[in-house]
Amino acid sequence: MSLQVLLTPPGGEPVEVTEYLTHGQLSLSRGLGGEGAGCSFSLTNYPGVVSLADVLVTWDGTPIYRGQVIRRKREALGDAVTRIAPECVDAVTRMRRRLVARIYEGQRADAILADLLTRYMPEVSRVIPDLPAVIDMAYNYVTLEEAVNRVAEATGADWSLLPDDTFRAFLETWDRDTVPVYDPTNILGDSFTDEVVNAQFANRVWVLGAKQAAESYKTQTFSGASNVFPLAYEPNYTEVRVNGGPLRKVHLKENRQADSEFLVDKRRKAVEALIALSASDTVEIRYRPTVEVVDYFEDPASVRTYGLYEMAIKDRKITDKTAARQRGRAAMRRSATQRPVFSWQTDGTWDVYPGQRVRVVWPQWGIDQFCRLTDVTIDFQWLGHRWRVVASLTGEGL
Repeated sequence: MSLQVLLTPPGGEPVEVTEYLTHGQLSLSRGLGGEGAGCSFSLTNYPGVVSLADVLVTWDGTPIYRGQVIRRKREALGDAVTRIAPECVDAVTRMRRRLVARIYEGQRADAILADLLTRYMPEVSRVIPDLPAVIDMAYNYVTLEEAVNRVAEATGADWSLLPDDTFRAFLETWDRDTVPVYDPTNILGDSFTDEVVNAQFANRVWVLGAKQAAESYKTQTFSGASNVFPLAYEPNYTEVRVNGGPLRKVHLKENRQADSEFLVDKRRKAVEALIALSASDTVEIRYRPTVEVVDYFEDPASVRTYGLYEMAIKDRKITDKTAARQRGRAAMRRSATQRPVFSWQTDGTWDVYPGQRVRVVWPQWGIDQFCRLTDVTIDFQWLGHRWRVVASLTGEGL
């Protein structure tokens, strides 16, 4: 089994630089979504071009990192030794270079994700779960990363762009063909720890979304004795009739026109008459109130056990109840119970990623639990005759 590191300088051909790795070392860190992956290494006495080179790291021919060098630092370690330390960004950077200008109205979240990737990143394959929430999304030249993040946030999903150019979205966790098991036979030495973190503990979650016009109309009736009519709510799609007659000319205060008969002041929640009225006139104002998408979820059993702990999610990109429910349920799943956080090291493992579901068994403490990987670091070390691979993993109990 072997590691291979390839650099492709701008306009050039791939060059293998594995033999130049300082002390034969390379480290990968892997994160979710826009956090992406990191690749840390340095090269000793490498004579080629490094700046802006594409980076491909493979293990037995399988891609385990794709990225680009955005900066390099060179230092002299004596007369005959030069060390170059590249700073790399991973393939998620491509998503920040592609701009999205589209509007989606009343579409399923999974369909929006699929369409975004088909249009703006067709070179990647996709694994997208059922995300049935019907949502609206308007993108005015935002990056593809931001566009994807908005859908993920609205549905409580996570995503990763894997080094084999697979975009994977998932709810809570995702599985390979088999679920890896980590126990005393493959956990290194004294590396296993078990921690309970309560900083984000909550058993009632409020979701506060966007402000928008209600679907139903409200009607208020006034006497013509006044020319200013205060409304109960901020109005939208305002209609005015006098004495049951035809609709009058109504415009926003900021858009007053020559034929305006009534002006709507949304900030003051009022309508002003520009025409003469008498006390005997009846003014009927019909409008759709501005409402905020609000929903909340709680875990009654947790409340009974621990008392009430509340948290609020404020996201103006949530525009409907379905999206609010998905976001709230996802937050509740992760915060309503005291979840253990396990950390350990294992030898020989490289094919693991954040979000993946694994099983942790530690009989000494009676632990046999599935968990969701949250942090992954893979260290490679050339020992002169073989590569040693050590994975440092952190998982959150499910």
